[in-house]
Amino acid sequence: MIEIKQTAAEDLKDVQRLWADGDVMRFVGFPEGLHETDEEMQDWLKWIESGRPRVDHFSVFEDGVYCGEAFYEIDQEHENSAALDIKLFGFARGRGIAAKALSHAIEKAFRNGADVVWVDPNPENEKAIALYEKLGFKRKERPEYLICEDEPFTPVYMELRKGGAVRLTQVTEENWLEVASLSVKESQQEYLAPAIGILARGYVYRDCNARVFVIEHDGIIVGAALVREFTDEPLGYDLQQFMIDRHFQGRGYGFAALKLILEELRKEGHYDHVEVCVKKKDVEAIRLYEKCGFTDSGYIDEDAPDSLNMICYL
Repeated sequence: MIEIKQTAAEDLKDVQRLWADGDVMRFVGFPEGLHETDEEMQDWLKWIESGRPRVDHFSVFEDGVYCGEAFYEIDQEHENSAALDIKLFGFARGRGIAAKALSHAIEKAFRNGADVVWVDPNPENEKAIALYEKLGFKRKERPEYLICEDEPFTPVYMELRKGGAVRLTQVTEENWLEVASLSVKESQQEYLAPAIGILARGYVYRDCNARVFVIEHDGIIVGAALVREFTDEPLGYDLQQFMIDRHFQGRGYGFAALKLILEELRKEGHYDHVEVCVKKKDVEAIRLYEKCGFTDSGYIDEDAPDSLNMICYL
């Protein structure tokens, strides 16, 4: 199990050990590692703690074993842009830990005021660049304020903006496997069916005019949703499933996609409302639906007493 927590005093020895590892630090200009004293580490932590939430540092563990760090710092003087960084020990790479840690840091940065997050990896660090691209980062021209004359190498500047161009597409022969590979956080799995289940329901409910919406951001598939039509009175639309992949949550994509789906149904005009059944414990989902105009319908399903039926009039 992967745990990502705010770094505290008890984690300083682990961070100190990470920074002293030449393999970890070679791509940031310290092939022999960065060796900090205990006092310097304590001063550094005080700086982190005094700057939260504008700046934050996270320690990453797998099954209780320290794996590395993730970090962000929001620069309020430059578009609320947040520098992002991650470092892992060699044994923790290539196992999906980096993607989870980065996604966590990105989500926290956006929630705490960042409008854009950026990274500037060493051009030789091809695996890191590939990971950033997978998470939606785009290569951009480097801002002048970040350019230094005495740099040992020219970094690859990449950024990811909050919200952005979200659009809806269809399931195709080319993208269905990618849609099926979408997943949510472990804590959300009791609320949502796997992505493959969304595709299956799209077929099972084909007589109810079911359709699967594929959610994209800048050409990257980040989520999926299923809408069908009720066949019994009162007739209307049923939002059966709605999910954003765990790597892309906290960026505003869910809100943007749900608004697009509602607008699509509004234009279609077959019915005057959409309903969704959501677990009462799924507080984040309820907040999102309320933000988009859903309210409690008052209906209680005897087969799902732990759920809330919500309705949005188009």
